[in-house]
Amino acid sequence: MSSTKKDNIKESTNQFKESTNKYIDEQNQQIKNTTSNLSKTTDKINESVNKFQDNNRRIIEKMRILSGDIKNKSTKHHKKYQITL
Repeated sequence: MSSTKKDNIKESTNQFKESTNKYIDEQNQQIKNTTSNLSKTTDKINESVNKFQDNNRRIIEKMRILSGDIKNKSTKHHKKYQITL
């Protein structure tokens, strides 16, 4: 095998290795970006769920207070029209 042919094979092998390494680096970067985006999305979803739960707790508490007020008013002032909830 001639020296030129060996050099061509080496050059071709080196180019293949470089392109493979570049491809792997790009894929790793894409994985990092995807992971970061998933994490941000998960955080946003959790934040939304927490807000939803807080709002529901407030609404339920207000409903309890109002139903208690209605019971108290109905038994004190309107025994004839007593409302049971």
